Amino acid sequence: MDEHINIYFEDAFDFLQNAEEALLRLEERYSQEDINQLFRSAHSLKSSSASVGFDEIASLTHKTEDMLDLVRKGSLKLDKYIINLCFDAFDTTRKFICIRSDSITEDLPKDIADFSKEIEDEISKLIKDKHEKIEHKEISMNFHKEHEIYSNTFFVYLVFEKDTPMLNVRRFMLLNAINDMGAVLYSSPSHQVMVDISSEDSNKTYQSIISTNRNEDELLQILDVGDIKMIKIINVTGNYIEESEIRFKSKDIDFFDTFFKNFKAIANLVFNFSMDMDFHELNRSQTIDWLYKVLEGTMEEFRFHIDTRRLVKYKEDIFVLIEILAHYLEYPNYASRNTIALLQKIFIDIIREIYELIENNIVFRKIKLHAKSQISLLHELTSRIDKNVFKNIIIDISEIEMIEPEDIKTFITINRELADDNIGFFLINNGIYRKRIYNILDSLNDIEPFKIYYSEVEAILGFNWGSRRKHFRMEG
Repeated sequence: MDEHINIYFEDAFDFLQNAEEALLRLEERYSQEDINQLFRSAHSLKSSSASVGFDEIASLTHKTEDMLDLVRKGSLKLDKYIINLCFDAFDTTRKFICIRSDSITEDLPKDIADFSKEIEDEISKLIKDKHEKIEHKEISMNFHKEHEIYSNTFFVYLVFEKDTPMLNVRRFMLLNAINDMGAVLYSSPSHQVMVDISSEDSNKTYQSIISTNRNEDELLQILDVGDIKMIKIINVTGNYIEESEIRFKSKDIDFFDTFFKNFKAIANLVFNFSMDMDFHELNRSQTIDWLYKVLEGTMEEFRFHIDTRRLVKYKEDIFVLIEILAHYLEYPNYASRNTIALLQKIFIDIIREIYELIENNIVFRKIKLHAKSQISLLHELTSRIDKNVFKNIIIDISEIEMIEPEDIKTFITINRELADDNIGFFLINNGIYRKRIYNILDSLNDIEPFKIYYSEVEAILGFNWGSRRKHFRMEG
């Protein structure tokens, strides 16, 4: 087999594994993230299979992709029937791929081919029935979207360029983008005007109040449908502004920045700990003294920062964590693999929960990219971030399929500018294309080293603790 085919099989089995993991989670609870992962897996299998001439795989995964596209857009409700269809489709796809990995020319077994055709027919009927129900319905804005609860509400003010071509089409595209991501509580012009492509209304402005689970940066990227002169977005979620001012003050920034730097150093002890650590007695004593100094400073400072009631739990956990670690440093023979694993779990839980408390408020700014086209906006987004408030910028590229040369230039520019400002810059890469993306960025290591991690916690701690977990599993 040539190299292209070998790469296909390697990627295909990764796509299948990601799809199957998402399906297993969806059996337990609904998750839009898992729906998106399932859709991307089907899409990738379809495209890659078509590129190597495996038409039977491309056909089945194409049907599966079409069905999942309706699910992720809310046109089809995910139920047990659709989940079972997905299991059947991906199981059959795996059988096809296994057969093709042995022989790319061998005829497929008739029973598997027939079953694949049955799955495609079932999906086609499902999609056809759905289209017939909505065929004559007028497109309208959903102002309520019952049974959905959104975390954010934004006021949006948008101005199109003076000479915007096909203004009505642009407004229609804008409306579709908004309707896909949440509920519109107010719209001017009205949604009837926005969806009427033949409208003679020439108003270049648009105002709306939107409830969504997206954050401000994601909203900005989604609303940029082209030929837009200005976008103003204001978060009006409850008492968002007042709460932010009460909960986080300027003195909190230095405290939490120092807190995470100290705990990054402690992480090296926690995750490199072993029962036969060869500490020189002086180093051991100095390390224990340093731990207690960090503990004392942290406990004292916690009294003056943000909501004390919310931090009581963390104060107690941190106290226990450092006491246990200091004890094991002094008496390493008392530690077992179970207690080391428990120590690591407590540590990770504390870091994750405190990070989630301050994420996108102070110290850590996270931006999640949903499409490759958004990379071009990344430099503008990072340049607008207040560097006095945010000391670290985390970019989640897990949904990006490919990085082109112009994208690499953007990442290099951002990496260097933030380094000059002494701002941390981390990339999160844990999607179905993670191997491909990692290899591209890692190949630039001699020119421009990037800090690439699987999760935000790993980025905060500065190393891939996930790869170490196998050495510290709980026994029994």
